[in-house]
This record gives sequence, C-alpha cells and structure tokens, in this order.
Amino acid sequence: MKSFLAPLLCAALIATATNAFALAGDLKEPGVALPQDYPKAAQVQVMAALKQPDCKFLKGSFINWHTTLLYAGETKALNQFLEALAKCPGITLHVSFTTDPVPRDDGQCDWFVSHDAHANSFHVRVNLKSERVKLPDLYLPEVKGPALKASAALTTNELVGEWTGPCIGFNLAADGTGAWLVKDPFGPLEKPEAFRWDFAGSTVRLREATGEQKLEVNRGEQDSLELKFANGRAVRIWKQAATKTSAPPRPPAGSPGK
Repeated sequence: MKSFLAPLLCAALIATATNAFALAGDLKEPGVALPQDYPKAAQVQVMAALKQPDCKFLKGSFINWHTTLLYAGETKALNQFLEALAKCPGITLHVSFTTDPVPRDDGQCDWFVSHDAHANSFHVRVNLKSERVKLPDLYLPEVKGPALKASAALTTNELVGEWTGPCIGFNLAADGTGAWLVKDPFGPLEKPEAFRWDFAGSTVRLREATGEQKLEVNRGEQDSLELKFANGRAVRIWKQAATKTSAPPRPPAGSPGK
C-alpha cells in the first residue's frame, strides 16, 4: 500500500485543492493520480502495468493531476509495458516518438510517460535516440475501433411496396400477394407474373406457378436491400416511392406507341 500513497493523496486532493495551490513532488517509484471513481481493481491493474519487471523506473514527478515517469529498458520490455497499459480498462493510450530532450534525463531514459488524471490518459513517448529500443522490433498495441452497431432486423412491413434493381422489379403487398414486373435484361414483362410470399428471419419465400424459391434479403447501403438468389446471384434493390395514382398499363412489346 505504500506505493499508492503519493498517487492517491494527489488524487484525493485534486477536486479540492487545485484552485488554492499546486501540489507537486518527486516520485521514488512509479505511480499516477487516478480519478476518485475509478474502480479499485482497475487501479491495481494500472499500477501493475507501470511496474513491469523488465522496465527500469528512473524517476518521476507530479504537478497536481499531471504525472511524468521516466523508464529505461530493452524493446521487449517496452512492448510488454505498452501491452499491459493497453489492457487497463477505462484509460486512453497514445504512443509517439521524439528526438527532443527528455525532461530531467541524464541520458538513460528510453521512454517516458505523461499522464493526465482528469482524462485518465497516458502518453508514452519513445526516445528515438535510445540505443536499447530497436524500432524494427517494437510492437504497438492492437487498436480496435468502436463496435459495429447491430442492424435492426427487417420486418415484413418494411418489405411491402414496389422494389426495383438492375434487371429486376417486383411488388409485395401486405396481404401476402406479389408480382414480378421485371425479371430479366429485356425490361418490363408484358404481363406481371403473380406469386404469393412470406418472410421469416432473412428469407423471403416466393410461391409461383412454376414452383417455389427462397431469396435471402439483408439491409444494404443507402436505404437499399441486398437480395441473394439460390444460384448465388446477388442484386441491390431500392423501394420505389408510393404514388396516389397508378401508372397507365404498358403496351405489349412491339405495339405501336400513341
């Protein structure tokens, strides 16, 4: 518990003393001030990350909620240090490289850490002039972006309407009836081909005069749907805006226009 004294004292006084006077001092062992509501288990994990066995702590200092820690070590030690920090919950980790003079260094520092307790943010700066850290062997922690938002499942009501895509067009009615309007590169059919349909999970089942087929349907980009046929063919389709008046029937192919 002794090693927690300076960091926890600093953390405890952050909220009450920062406007009155500056808390400052040197650290004889690694530690940082942490937010007061930061879980105890996470505090222990952070402190353990700062005390990796092969990482030699040189010196440290703090001013209010800002802490600076200097370390020496080989590339493997730095890799382990970064990996351990990256696994600490609720922290932010930045890594950069510098040739600027390391603060208060006597030539031994291979990397140093800056920590902001308010943001619980660590910034590790690697000394490019270090003879112990070999950049080809340096491994930065894995970075993961925000989790993908799960797409809401399609509903039967969303499928009701008229849909068109490349060489395809059909309508689906709420009563379970539907009709092909276009189903090949030759354009609109002379006469719509009727079918019945139902929807479950991600599968639309069409019951036509010639048989039954199942189509897989999923959300696509820009308010489209991805439609996949049993033979592997996939097309993107878009819903057509509903109109109050119906369009006049198309004349049969080859009929003279009026």
